[in-house]
Amino acid sequence: MNIQRGFFLCRFLTGFGIGGEYAAINSAIDELIPSDHRGRIDIIINGSYWLGAAGGALLTVPLLNDFPINVGWRMAFGLGVVLGVAILLVRRHVPVQCHRDHGKRSSRAGTSV
Repeated sequence: MNIQRGFFLCRFLTGFGIGGEYAAINSAIDELIPSDHRGRIDIIINGSYWLGAAGGALLTVPLLNDFPINVGWRMAFGLGVVLGVAILLVRRHVPVQCHRDHGKRSSRAGTSV
């Protein structure tokens, strides 16, 4: 596999994972955070995503300048794998909620949700 194809494949897989995680974290915010704090937490998490993207881009500059090009980009994606594994470990400890209402009674059906 040539370098360009490997790079595009890694970018595709990275984007695929980020897209899935982005949807999952917004769903978790809706389910786990009380409504009076939800907006603030949503802004903090979704806003920090862009800070992380900018920081990640800046951190790749030394990798691409100090190492051969065919090694530097692989190291950058390798660091992404390490961060991805760390996120998976954190996600294992996030409680799963079945319903957003947390046991409140439904006004339509009169039953617990």
